[in-house]
Amino acid sequence: MLVALLLTSCSSLELGGSETGIGGVTGIVVDHTRVGVRGANVSVMSSTTPPEVLGSATTDARGQFKIDKVPAGRNLTVSATKTFALATIRGKKEGVRIGGGHVTDVGEIELRAGQ
Repeated sequence: MLVALLLTSCSSLELGGSETGIGGVTGIVVDHTRVGVRGANVSVMSSTTPPEVLGSATTDARGQFKIDKVPAGRNLTVSATKTFALATIRGKKEGVRIGGGHVTDVGEIELRAGQ
C-alpha cells in the first residue's frame, strides 16, 4: 500500500497540474550567442491540424515573455520569430505541456536562420 501511495504521489508530481483549465507559459528568446532578443513574436500553437494559435506575446528588452490564459494541453508548440530587414529567424519548443492553474517555463528558445 505504501508503494502504491508513493507511485501515485510521484505520478501527480510529474504531471504537475490538470489537463483542463487555463495555464500560462514563460521563457526567454535568445540568439546564437545566448543574448536575449527584444521584440520577437512568440506564439503557443495547438497540436491540431491545422494548428490553432492559443496565445501570443512579444518579448521584452531582455528577450523574456509570458503568455497568460492559455488552454491547458499536451504536445503544444511554442514558436518564436524575429523579422529583420533582410531575413526572418525562427525557433521553437515542441511537446510543451501546459497544466491548468500553472505557468510552464520552457526555458530558452534559440532563434536560428533557416528554421
